[in-house]
Amino acid sequence: MTSAISPRFSSFFGLDTLRNTKRRLPMRKKNTSMMKMEMSYGPGKKKLNHVEVMRLREKLGLRVGGFHPPKPVCSFAHFGFDKQLMDSIRKSEYEQPTPIQALAIPAALSGRDVLGIAKTGSGKTAAYLWPAIVHIMDQPDLAVGDGPIALVVVPTRELAIQVYQEAKRFCKVYNINVICAYGGGSKWEQSNELKNEGAELVVCTP
Repeated sequence: MTSAISPRFSSFFGLDTLRNTKRRLPMRKKNTSMMKMEMSYGPGKKKLNHVEVMRLREKLGLRVGGFHPPKPVCSFAHFGFDKQLMDSIRKSEYEQPTPIQALAIPAALSGRDVLGIAKTGSGKTAAYLWPAIVHIMDQPDLAVGDGPIALVVVPTRELAIQVYQEAKRFCKVYNINVICAYGGGSKWEQSNELKNEGAELVVCTP
């Protein structure tokens, strides 16, 4: 999942020097609460210097590669999420970004491809679901026959159901339709749901 580099993320994460080759899509709808959110939840004004970044990576146990990787963060407020998503996060089990979230989310929000490796229970699911939600909400409404906007592929049926439930929890405040497709269920029902109802986000397993 990739998205266009957003100016409100790029300078904070040190990506303002990268050339934006992503195609900017029209906004799905004008969100007047987004501007208020940026004042309340936007990134702090202070930029981490190189030494501070290295110390934070060491503290979080992060190993990172790639060209000018984004800086990690230590607070959910630094992600610049809108109030709806922030409220959902506050109601969840997360008190602060986990190490994988601290680095993977800034990269994903900045339009970077991410290959993240972390142990079970480290918050990997949210690390790609939250940027996916931001990306979905930046797209035009789906027309008949369109979609999905985001696709999550996992190796097992059990994991697909688990990710689906997690996605539903955070997507419901936006009325984002989430569908889970896996073997062992009714192919007719799943195909009918995809064809007739459509979905912005599909979780599936081969």
